[in-house]
Amino acid sequence: MLKNMFMSLVVLSASSYGGNISLSSTTIDDWKSGYCQSVNVTNLSAKTIQWEVNLSIEGSVFTVWDAVHVQNAQNVLYQGKNDNMLLKAGASTSFGYCVQRPISNDSSLLNITQTISSDWGSGLCQDVTLYNGSDKRIKWSIDLVAQGEVLDLWSVNYMQDSNYTLHLSGLDYNEIVEPSQSITFGYCSKRSPKEEEVSNVQSLLLDSDALTFEAIKNHNMQENAITKNLSLVTKGEHGTTIVWSSSNPNYIDTNGTVYQPTALEGDQAVTLSATITKGQEVQTKTLDLIVKVDRLFDGFNIGFGGSYSFKFLSAYGGENIWLSSIDLMMDDKLVNNSYYQKIRNFDPLQFSYIQSKLKNSKFVVYWITKGWQISWFDRSKIQEAMNAGYVPIFSYWYFGDGLIEGMPSAIEAQEYLQDATRLALFLSELKGKTLIVMEPEFNKNSVTFSTATQEEFALLLANAIDIIKAKNPQALFSLSMMDKGSRKSYENHESCGYAHCGLGDKNEWERPSIVYDLLLSRLDFISFGQNIAQFSHDPNDKNGIIVYSEEDLSIDTFGERVINFTQFLHNRYGKPVLLPFVSVATASWSDTNSDGVIDSNEIDEKGWEGVALEVFTQLTQAKERLHESGLFGMVPMALFDDPTHDIDGYQFFLNNEYHLGVIGSSAVDEIDNGIDGQLMFKNTIFEEIFGQSL
Repeated sequence: MLKNMFMSLVVLSASSYGGNISLSSTTIDDWKSGYCQSVNVTNLSAKTIQWEVNLSIEGSVFTVWDAVHVQNAQNVLYQGKNDNMLLKAGASTSFGYCVQRPISNDSSLLNITQTISSDWGSGLCQDVTLYNGSDKRIKWSIDLVAQGEVLDLWSVNYMQDSNYTLHLSGLDYNEIVEPSQSITFGYCSKRSPKEEEVSNVQSLLLDSDALTFEAIKNHNMQENAITKNLSLVTKGEHGTTIVWSSSNPNYIDTNGTVYQPTALEGDQAVTLSATITKGQEVQTKTLDLIVKVDRLFDGFNIGFGGSYSFKFLSAYGGENIWLSSIDLMMDDKLVNNSYYQKIRNFDPLQFSYIQSKLKNSKFVVYWITKGWQISWFDRSKIQEAMNAGYVPIFSYWYFGDGLIEGMPSAIEAQEYLQDATRLALFLSELKGKTLIVMEPEFNKNSVTFSTATQEEFALLLANAIDIIKAKNPQALFSLSMMDKGSRKSYENHESCGYAHCGLGDKNEWERPSIVYDLLLSRLDFISFGQNIAQFSHDPNDKNGIIVYSEEDLSIDTFGERVINFTQFLHNRYGKPVLLPFVSVATASWSDTNSDGVIDSNEIDEKGWEGVALEVFTQLTQAKERLHESGLFGMVPMALFDDPTHDIDGYQFFLNNEYHLGVIGSSAVDEIDNGIDGQLMFKNTIFEEIFGQSL
């Protein structure tokens, strides 16, 4: 849930036509460089009024909802829209806005780090990093003393005086350092006579002194609590060569890859030894570390994803702009990236806001579908995220909806195992922990039809898991079923096992148990998915359409059903449980002409946004109970709506396939072949999920 924080509201005036009003406000988000507030307006008079509010705001308003506004310096006038400008006696309405905080010129607030990237004796190159640890946006300019005359610079404006002092300032794209962010520039200089190359022995001493835990820690915080990959440098700043060895490479290898022990193994002590050489001189330095037990299953975390890259429309037409999910989460220079700036209607403030929230994620999900290509993924970026402590989840959806037609043939099974071999090789180049969810939604009728079909499918998956595991011993495996069966609160079948079927259907949940039981020794955790929509194909007639009410799907007890399903799986199989994909399609359909055909003018693209918000709110509010039931994480199926999702496939959710994300855009379904940069947040669903770490 979002954390409510109250701020004082500076009201210049609050007026109405024909009455008095009162105001109250709540800060619904604050990410240092900006914040969002919700304001409640109440009519205190005895008659209907038309309201307006004039507020004093420090910064620039960039988003407003449920009101129109005009900003003049720090004064912002808000007025109601057509649907809320008039307030009846005693009635209330609300509006909200987000503000980008103003810019400071105080560069003394920046932390400056200089790192030698190259040293050839008579000269050197240095990278300079400016980190902003304050809560202000800073337009910077600094002075540095260079080691001699500057030969080259990059990413910076400069002047150098006779004392070798550099007077530096940013370029257009990096002149502002955001709170908790950094920028980097660099220069090369020719050493002055007094800056002669140090001797080999001095180089060893300097580089040995510099080789501390701080130099290799990467995203770890303490020597006695190693959980993430280390950054083992192989070159010292003074021209030395560094070679590493490990007392226990099963837990930290010589590349710095960390393999956390199991709970049975316990925390493990590892000594890393660095052999430092320059010329004929040699020195050794050791670092004593402790690798902590893997606690992934002990917490409750969220994730996002759906694909490695999100397909956006280009402002210039032609090829799409592919936005890396890793860049969206981690690249602090995202909004200054010239490639991403080509996105149609690109709004840097919106993307910065999304990034600030996605950093709360633990998992990043990639769907591996039949026909996948290695070129779709940048393994170096995936590794970068893994090194930072994020955990990739690969949802291996090979058969997918093809299982609706029947069990795989012998040829299809052989092709599947060949594909699993290709996946095993792809994953083997990643260093660290990966989660692999096998065949999401596998529990189609063709698989669960009989004991024989379940045994056949289990054997096929067992072979695939063994192939992948042989190349990826650190991989953790799961098998994911869909939540099938009755969801109706007004049905009370004994087989459901609960007070009513809206709370769960144990009979249906038990159906694929033969597959699970046969694979249980190979599975590290159990998974299930939750996908619902107001309309879809009829599960019993692939050419039919079925429309659901909120009562049909028991929306009011959705969270309780997820808790019950988690408890059922955890108790039944004795494994941790993951919810790797959950979606509520946000469009609704009304067959106004009663022809049984979905016409575009019959679709309300926002018809079920309120239902989606209700579902995700229930889940986030129940996180403690979910965790107690055995759930260690959940992931919304899609971050963005995709106007062409599965357009050439089966499309079980029909036109609702285009509305599975938690963020929409102004892209037109089936017309635009990518997401538009003009993003549309669906109610407060995104904030509800990612507003704080779960």
